[in-house]
Amino acid sequence: MVPGADSGRGTHRAQDRRVARPDAGRLRIRARTARRRVHGVRPRGRRARPPPARPPRSVDRGVRARRARRGARRPGRHDRCRYVVLGCDRDGPAVRAYRWEGSTVSDERLSAAEVRALVIGAQFAPSFGDAAEVLTHTGILQLDPLARVEKAHRLTALTRLGPRARAKRIDAQLWRDDVAVAFETVSRIACLVPVGDWPLHRLERERAAGTVEPELRDRILAIVSSLPDGATIGDIETGTASQRTTGWEWSPVKIATEHLLRQGELVVTTRRGVARVFDLPERRLPAAAARVRLDDAEVLAGLAHRALRSLGVVTVGDLTRVFRLTRAQAEAGLESAGAVRASVEGWRETAYVDRDAAVLSTSPHEVAPLDGPRLVGPFDQLLRDRARAQRVFGFDYTFEAYKPVADRVHGHYVLGVLAGDRFVGRVDARRDGPALLLGEVVPERGMRRRSAAAAARRAGRRLARQLELELTEPTP
Repeated sequence: MVPGADSGRGTHRAQDRRVARPDAGRLRIRARTARRRVHGVRPRGRRARPPPARPPRSVDRGVRARRARRGARRPGRHDRCRYVVLGCDRDGPAVRAYRWEGSTVSDERLSAAEVRALVIGAQFAPSFGDAAEVLTHTGILQLDPLARVEKAHRLTALTRLGPRARAKRIDAQLWRDDVAVAFETVSRIACLVPVGDWPLHRLERERAAGTVEPELRDRILAIVSSLPDGATIGDIETGTASQRTTGWEWSPVKIATEHLLRQGELVVTTRRGVARVFDLPERRLPAAAARVRLDDAEVLAGLAHRALRSLGVVTVGDLTRVFRLTRAQAEAGLESAGAVRASVEGWRETAYVDRDAAVLSTSPHEVAPLDGPRLVGPFDQLLRDRARAQRVFGFDYTFEAYKPVADRVHGHYVLGVLAGDRFVGRVDARRDGPALLLGEVVPERGMRRRSAAAAARRAGRRLARQLELELTEPTP
């Protein structure tokens, strides 16, 4: 036998295959590229290594699964489900969701990039016209008195509004004298909530019931009802001949009024300057919202659906912290809301996504990017839950405003620099007269300092324009 004859025959067979399938190489490259897109990894050429995060999944299987789920975005007539009211407007029940009688679906595996894409898409994808639309979508705006840069609710709204939005118009859009669009409450934090979500906070109000003496309660309610436009805390204290509240030194009448607010016997939907106006729910809330009575299961399903839509991806722990629920209540709400279970790489706890979001491709390449970097405040939904921010974005954030100056690492009021679906750095910011001052930009691990500083400058210019201030830019 001539040496090399076998290899020659093998060579001819290979040549025959190339002749029969001249595009085989291109098909292999396309399949490899498709696999990477499914796993959320940007194709980087023929020599790029496959993603090490998890074993590759069949492209055909993934495509078939997504196509099969596209037809299940809404329950069909044979599905075991029913409507539940999630919110109301002045004309009646407006926001509806599906309460599924079956169990949650468990068929999703998400990469870290896909989770970030879902979270950013849930918070920023809609185009908001004003702060009221931001609140209606996110479901909550935290209130905080610190204003080193801007009040917390204004900063959160401006982060999601366009560059032409102005901070001075935010309050008038949220606290309206004519038609109420929001009410103040306390759910772990002082916050604003859309009026349509009033039925969903019944459990919170019931937890606070019975904490005011009946005689004092009747006196406060009588004073408020006697004033057609509501009463400030000064009006109530004057009517009860009580001592006046000064700063954090609250009078007994002030404490009782705050308890009545938590119980839902009083509401705050407007303000006179910075003074809150207390009024009766039947005079300020839409009639449809006040009439709706949901049972416990419907309330839990509504809260779970609200969290899924506004946060994108949640865990049971996330839901308990947002709405002060027990783990059993959170699990029951997710079950009733028909949430889709998902396993996320690097997460110990099971994640849940909205059924509608699960049928969409969650590849980060298919999510519309932000129109520019943003400065995110410490009370924003993206950063308020520090453990969640670490889990979703790998962003280890600590609020240091109440620490001694010598113990601070990054600064007094540090803002996160969000670019795309990642936090690329952080910067200490403050307003000084007509100027917005940005300190030194601290890049995140793996980010170039110059790139993080450039993103902070762009985001700072946007925020300064919204605040109508001049920006003092950070040095690279």
